[in-house]
Amino acid sequence: WHGSFPDAQSMLRTLPPSGTPIRLLTLARWLPRALRPGDAEKRLESRLQGLLGVRQVRLASSGRALLYQIFRTLSGEQVRNSGPRTPPGEVIVPGYTCSSVAAAVARAGLRVRPVEVDAETLDYRREALEATPTSGAVAIVSSSLYGHPGDLPYLESFAADRGMLLVDDAAQAFLARVDGRYAGTFGQVGIHSLDKGKNLSTIQGGIILTDDPARFPLAEMLRSLPPSGAGVGLRRGIELVGYSLFLHPRLYWIPDRILKLGGTPWEMSAPATRYPGSLAPMLEMLLDEAAELVDRR
Repeated sequence: WHGSFPDAQSMLRTLPPSGTPIRLLTLARWLPRALRPGDAEKRLESRLQGLLGVRQVRLASSGRALLYQIFRTLSGEQVRNSGPRTPPGEVIVPGYTCSSVAAAVARAGLRVRPVEVDAETLDYRREALEATPTSGAVAIVSSSLYGHPGDLPYLESFAADRGMLLVDDAAQAFLARVDGRYAGTFGQVGIHSLDKGKNLSTIQGGIILTDDPARFPLAEMLRSLPPSGAGVGLRRGIELVGYSLFLHPRLYWIPDRILKLGGTPWEMSAPATRYPGSLAPMLEMLLDEAAELVDRR
C-alpha cells in the first residue's frame, strides 16, 4: 500500500495457496509417460509403503473420498457389533478443520462431535478434549493443518485409553514428522491428500495407509470404486499446466478473479473413483524431489 490507494502492481499481486510449484520440465517429462503409465501405480504404492514404514498403502481419487471409506468401515463395524438400532457412534473432530472431514463422518451415518482447538497450535485444546464425553465415540480425527502436526503421540494414547480408534488426517502434512514418525502413520489408519495446495499435488488424489490391514483391508475397502474415466487424465494434464503457470503471485489473480477458488463445499455425495493411472508417473517424479518441495513450502 502507498498512501491511500494500492498501486497497480500491488493490485495484481495475489498470494496463492501454499501449493507445489511443478516445473515445466517436469510436465514435459510427464506427458509421454502419462500416455503409457504401465504399472506406475503399483510401483508408487510399494514405494510409499517403504518410505512411510507402513504395511499397506493405496491410492484413490481424493483424501475426502478415503475419509468416507474409513468412516463407512467404522459405521459397518458398529452395526455388526451392536445392531442397527444402536444410536450412531460419534467421531471427535477438531472444531476448526476442513468441512470435508465432518461431511465424510455424516455421510457415513456417524455423528460429528467437534471439540475446541487451541488458538496457538490449532490442535485440540487439551482441557476441552479431556472433558469431552467419549462413551459413544468410535474414533477421533487428528489435524495437521498447514503442514504442522498436532500432538499425535498424545492423541494416540488418548484414543487407546478410551477404546477409540485414531484416524490420522495428515492431508496437509506429507513428510511432516513427530518423534521420528511420519504424520499419517499414527493410530490405526491415516490419509494424505494430493489435491491442489498440498505438499505434493497432482491436482487430485489421496493416499490411505494402515498398519492394521485386518481391520482396514484397503484393497477390499476400495474394490468397489469405479475407474476414473478415460478423459480424466487429459483434463488433469491441462489443469496441471494451468496450475503450474498461474501459481505465481504475479499471475494468480487471473484464475482468482475468474474461478471460485479456495472454497470447500459441504458435499454429502462426493464422487469417489480410483486414482487416475495417468497421474501416477507425475507423482513418481514429485516423490523424487519431495523433501525439497516440502522444505520450500
